[in-house]
Amino acid sequence: MIDYSFIKGSKAKGFLFGGFRSLWLTDDHILLVQNNIFNENYRRFYFQDIQAFTIVESKRRLWIAVANCIILVLFLLSAFATDEEAIRWTTLLLSVAPLLFLAMNWLKGETSCCYIQTNVQNVQLPMVRRRTTEKIIEELSPVILQDQASLIPKRKQHQFDKTEFEKNNAVQ
Repeated sequence: MIDYSFIKGSKAKGFLFGGFRSLWLTDDHILLVQNNIFNENYRRFYFQDIQAFTIVESKRRLWIAVANCIILVLFLLSAFATDEEAIRWTTLLLSVAPLLFLAMNWLKGETSCCYIQTNVQNVQLPMVRRRTTEKIIEELSPVILQDQASLIPKRKQHQFDKTEFEKNNAVQ
């Protein structure tokens, strides 16, 4: 039986019915689990096949901030547009939620997309925040490099005899 351990910070939830994706680690590969309501897919990335991790900046943080600002402005406009005191206080109280989401989004840091590249595929991984992504890659890199070290052929060290070198490259 293969013992998998969850890679902390690698779980991403889809919007509404998008399901979730997560990464799991074992001795010789990383497992990507993609799950939605109807099915579950598994992809294995063996350490010896991994060529690169690519981190690309995403605009997700910006769009989350814009959406929260729009909701906040709508709540504030509706609070000051009404004459009833109870409705005004209720909408002002509700406007705290998008303000908190805006602050949480800012505190979590910038967003990114992370891709794993092998010989045959380039797949997006479920890591959203750049800080977390860099930390996970730092933890995985030594394990992957250690596994790939056996694949690198050792270079033969050629010792040139000085006289042989001079004899072959003599100026005539």
